[in-house]
Amino acid sequence: MNAPLVSSTSLDEPSISILAITLRLVLEALNVDLDKELDFLQRIANSNFKNYQLW
Repeated sequence: MNAPLVSSTSLDEPSISILAITLRLVLEALNVDLDKELDFLQRIANSNFKNYQLW
C-alpha cells in the first residue's frame, strides 16, 4: 500500500487515530484492498465536500 491511512498530524488526535486503526484492522480482516478502499473514499469526498459521513 502506498498511502498511509493515518497521517502524522492526525496522531495528535486520539479519536481519529483509533478510528483509522480500527478501520484498517476491519478492512484487513475482510481482506479488502486498502488502495481500492482509499480510492472509493476519495471519490465520495470529491463528489460532496460537505460529506461528513466519511468521519
